[in-house]
Formats: sequence, C-alpha cells, structure tokens
Amino acid sequence: MANKRILIISDYERIVPAFMQTLIRYGVEMFDHIYYITPPIPEQYSKTISYDNLTIRTWSNAERLRQYFRGILSPLRFSFWKELSKGRLSFGAIKNIGQLYFCSDGFLGLIDRYINNALNNNNEVFVLATWMQVDAFVAARLKKKYPNIKSYALAHSGEVMADRNPYLHQCFHEFKHQYLDTTYFISQKVLDGYYQAMDDCNIKSRYNSRIKVRYLGSIKNNNMINPDSTGDYFELLSCSRIDANKRLDTIISALKKWNGIPIRWTHIGTGVLENEVKALADELMKINPKVKVQFTGRIDNSDVIRYYAEKHVDLFLNVSKSEGLPISIMEAMSYGIPCAATDVGGTSEIVNQTNGYILNSDFTDSDLIDVLNNYISLPSHEKKEMRVAAMNTWYTKFNAETNAKELFNEWFN
Repeated sequence: MANKRILIISDYERIVPAFMQTLIRYGVEMFDHIYYITPPIPEQYSKTISYDNLTIRTWSNAERLRQYFRGILSPLRFSFWKELSKGRLSFGAIKNIGQLYFCSDGFLGLIDRYINNALNNNNEVFVLATWMQVDAFVAARLKKKYPNIKSYALAHSGEVMADRNPYLHQCFHEFKHQYLDTTYFISQKVLDGYYQAMDDCNIKSRYNSRIKVRYLGSIKNNNMINPDSTGDYFELLSCSRIDANKRLDTIISALKKWNGIPIRWTHIGTGVLENEVKALADELMKINPKVKVQFTGRIDNSDVIRYYAEKHVDLFLNVSKSEGLPISIMEAMSYGIPCAATDVGGTSEIVNQTNGYILNSDFTDSDLIDVLNNYISLPSHEKKEMRVAAMNTWYTKFNAETNAKELFNEWFN
C-alpha cells in the first residue's frame, strides 16, 4: 500500500485560474502534499493557494536558459517533424511545436525530482495538467516515462476548439490521449466539437474510453441568495474581460433602443477595450436617459461574490462570441440570479428556459430587447421560480466542492 498521495500540477498560464484555486482548495484535504509547478507568478496569485501541504515551484533564470536551449534543439527530434506533417506547414505551426517542447522540457526538469523521490518512498503519484496544451504534453510525457503514475488533463475551450486553435492537429493531441489516463473536458459541446474537428484522426473511436466530460463548478461559501429589489432600476449585470470576444458593444447597441422601465447596467471587469466601451456607454447615456451604465473595474473574486450576496441583480448577461463553460454564469446562478446568454460553447449546458434565456450567437438588438421585456413582464411568482431554478442548476450540476471531491475520489478507486 502506498504511504502517501502526492499530487503534481502543471500550469503554464502564469496565474492561478479560479477553477484551479478551487481544485487545490479541496485537494489539500485529500492529498498528503501538492506541488504546483508554474512559471513565476505574481504574489497576489500565490497567496490564493497558500497551504501548509502545498509547494509552489517556479524555475530560475538559469533553469529558464537551459530550457530555452533545449527548445532550440527540438527540431532535431523526429517527433517534431512527424507532428508538423499532420497539418499545414507554416511558421506558426513550427513555432507552436517548438514552444510545446521548449515549455514542457522546463516542466520535466522540475518535476522529475519530485516523482523520483515519491516513488522511491512508495508513494502514489498523480499528475494533473491544468490545460490541454503544454501542460497536458508534460503530463503525457511523464506518464510515458513513469508508467506507474496516474496522469490526467483538463480540456477547456481555446486549446481544443478548431475555430480558436489553428494548430489543433499539431499539438500532440494523439500522443496525449495515448498516455494520459483520462482527459476531462469541461463541456459536452466542446468535446463534441473536438471529436468532429479531429474526426480524421479517429480520436473518438481510439480513445473514447479515456475521455470524459466533468463539470468543475464554482464555490459558494454561504447559504445566501441574491436580495430582493429595493430600487427604481431594472438591474442588469455582466462580469467579464472587456475585449472583442465579450462583445459588450452589442449590449450598448440594444440599450440605445430601449424604451421600457429605467435600466441600470453594471459591468464588472476590465480589459483592452475598456476605454472604447466606456466611450460608447457615455454616448448611450446621452442618447437614452432611461439607461444608466456603471463600470466597477477589476475587483477580486471574493468581492464579486459579495456583490451577488448583497446587491440585487435582476438578470445576468453574457453575450460572448465564444466560450467554454463560463464560471461567471455559475457564480451568478449560485445566488439565484437568472442569466441571458449566447448559445456558444457549453453555455446551453448551464442556461435553459427554466433558469434564463438562450440567445442566438448572432443575436440582434431586438432579440436582446425581447428577452428583457419578457423577463420584466413575468408575474412575480414566475420570476421567483426562475431564480430558484438558477440556484438549483448550480447546486445539482456546478457545485465545485461536490464536483472536486468526486473527481479526486474517482482517481482513488
């Protein structure tokens, strides 16, 4: 019997994403020690995963230089050119494959010592890749080298969706599936799209038994629900980066034509298009005095959750052009806030006609206005039913504590 359970996490994003903070939060209760391997990350992120039985390991400049050198030599490997041949020859593809080797070699140099030490002490080793990109390449290479470990990866959206990853066939996905014990897709629709895009490689028929859908979910630390309305405004809320994909300009376009009860739209978040969107919002408020817009800027996730618990929200909006499975929607619904969202990625696995509204991905101004009018016109008891349904959706499908513990227990059985 193994003495201890050791979890090694690879994450190349240079932050600690919210879903990984959640998994670690419950992982420290179920593993004897966790090693989080990542490039240097800002202190604000390292504080989110500060536990006695967790070690954050980043590489030094000397280790980075050695990693860079090995990356330059990656074209000398036969597997480099074999992978390149699976798609169109281009500078971008060559760069992508080189980066996969460059980055994964750095991870391997840091992780090897932990695995060797754990196995020498008869400990059980688990490796988890945060993303289905270089992180998963690391996990698969480790599994090939150490067959006795268990190795897993999470697949989200951008790294496995053909419309967002032009090098989908040149990312060593076949190699990853060959060695990973299980790859967990965070959405059924994302997985279906991946199977379709990789149909020429027969990924589904060859590796279906090693690929699953598992929702990650969001955390809720209390039993509170979003409070009842006390003001004169119909309260809309959105929470996201401010960039082209989030399409906040489409909300502004629709609200220019709004002619109903006074609306206050609050947006939480910042991004590259913040100044442009704020300028459009200022123009909106000059054109339509029935609409008020306010931007909070970037606030900590704990403050976002506090907002849901303390300030009334009638409807949460997500009008993204593409998504994986939006945690922002899960968080809002956990407080009983209905959502109107575009039918992209796995969003329809969260939002439905009982807990909100699904918009076509190419919705018009009139479509969004119709949704607002429909919700406003609902009798109070139907609004309450929709809010209860939103909370129940989170509780039954997207409760992060339940989902994380089920995931880890699956590995132990």
